[in-house]
Amino acid sequence: MIKRIAASICVFAFLLGLSACSPNRVGEEITQTAETTVKETRIYNHFKDAVPEFKFKNTPTEEYNEGISYVLRVEASEKEVEKYIKALQKAGFTESSVQAEKYFAARNSEGYHVELTNIDGILTLYVRKMS
Repeated sequence: MIKRIAASICVFAFLLGLSACSPNRVGEEITQTAETTVKETRIYNHFKDAVPEFKFKNTPTEEYNEGISYVLRVEASEKEVEKYIKALQKAGFTESSVQAEKYFAARNSEGYHVELTNIDGILTLYVRKMS
């Protein structure tokens, strides 16, 4: 009788061990749900599309305030800043243009307004839509 109880306990432990080592289906569902959530919550950033793409030497940081503004910050050389201002002008940011040392501001025909500053080698670009 004791042998049967011991054998039953061993079988139970074996089955428990097998079930613990099976693929984690719940984890897969969580991963899929998280990926789906990320895809669904991406916000279209029309401000970023209004300004020209530019390849900076350093990686920029970006902030998007939903429906209000877009801010890009990057460590940039004077030459990169000058090239980016020219790219902005080429992209149509020429209306109400103001340019000074370390500062540029302008609008385009679609109503987007950009302000660019270059302080201590940090380029900050602020984009918003004028009503």
